[in-house]
Amino acid sequence: MDQPTLPFPPPPVPAAPGAWREARPAAVGVRSAAAGVNALLVLAGLGVFLLTFHLLGGEITLERRAAPGWIAAAVVLGFFYHIYWCLLKRDAPGMRWFRLRLVNFDGYEPEPGQRVVRLIAACLSLLACGLGLLWALFDEEGLTWHDHISKTYPTLEPSPRRLPRRR
Repeated sequence: MDQPTLPFPPPPVPAAPGAWREARPAAVGVRSAAAGVNALLVLAGLGVFLLTFHLLGGEITLERRAAPGWIAAAVVLGFFYHIYWCLLKRDAPGMRWFRLRLVNFDGYEPEPGQRVVRLIAACLSLLACGLGLLWALFDEEGLTWHDHISKTYPTLEPSPRRLPRRR
């Protein structure tokens, strides 16, 4: 008895080494949207933390004196969120959601050290009042400070090919 095949799209074919050599950096808008998704995930994690803290009897105060503590908690949580993805040698969910892939200037998958340098440089870019991020608006290649320092940049993955359905 012949069973019809299900119309699943084929899995993405892994890129050959150096296949991203000619890839252009992703547009600032797409990169910002990916960062926004990651920020929302960090805020969701902070919400889970606050809910757990409250359910265990902790008192959540929204006073001016408590604000630095809550901001510090969000920053630390965001830092560990990104460290987690660095240690896994994977792109964060925001980048994957928008089909961004981190590559080095030679077109290869970045080394783990490059990912860590990128994270530290991104923190420095933010600490400089965001100037390192705004740099991409004026850079001829559209790269930020942490792109230049780590010698990596996100690029758009090509859309997976869709095979015609068999009938």
